[in-house]
Amino acid sequence: MRSSRTYARGCSVAGDDDTVKFCRSKYLILIHPKMEASFFGHPRTGFYQAFLKLAKSVWILHRLAYSFDPAAKIFQVKKGSEFSDSYMESVLKNIVVDEKGESPRVGLMVMPGFWIGGSVVQSRVYVSGVKVVESRRRFSGIP
Repeated sequence: MRSSRTYARGCSVAGDDDTVKFCRSKYLILIHPKMEASFFGHPRTGFYQAFLKLAKSVWILHRLAYSFDPAAKIFQVKKGSEFSDSYMESVLKNIVVDEKGESPRVGLMVMPGFWIGGSVVQSRVYVSGVKVVESRRRFSGIP
């Protein structure tokens, strides 16, 4: 098995040892080293490069969250939760609630939310039980 530093050098990841170890440990949760060799060969693949960008972004976000005093708190939204526009932002714009009057539900969380001091950074979610209305502008040729 290659060391974390070898992976970092081979894949041009900049960062301290902790960053590299974090990225490598998260990657190994997804892809077992033996499977990696059979699927991808050397880690200098597009998949691994994309994974490293994502993992490094998560690492930086963790570092940022813990730099606040008191530390920022993360919250996640589970699938099926009732949509709350105070704590969540829909990824889809121009949504209309279903005619049945049922509350929209979370289909998938794509970004967690945060409490920083007394402020909320909304979670980003895809909602179900809604319709998306396309806004089409008609041009008459008159400015």
